[in-house]
Amino acid sequence: MESGAVWLTQEDLIVDALGFLSQHLIVLLDPNEIVPDMHAAHCRVRLNETAFGCFMMGPSATADVEATLVHGAQGARSLNIFFLSPVQTAA
Repeated sequence: MESGAVWLTQEDLIVDALGFLSQHLIVLLDPNEIVPDMHAAHCRVRLNETAFGCFMMGPSATADVEATLVHGAQGARSLNIFFLSPVQTAA
């Protein structure tokens, strides 16, 4: 089983730093864009179409030698994904 990740590009973030400096990150995602695994996700990455892109996951965690656990050590402290279906117009 793989962890979930979302591919975000410069066009998605508008400001590249938002993915890394935000305390809480919200992503709006079309459920039709979900793929079964990271191999399928990598096949969809088109680096020639953007100047920047990265896979984002939930908050990281780290502990030091004194066993002090820190959540959100790098990147956002929380990542929430809301599923949105494409808007359908009346014919």
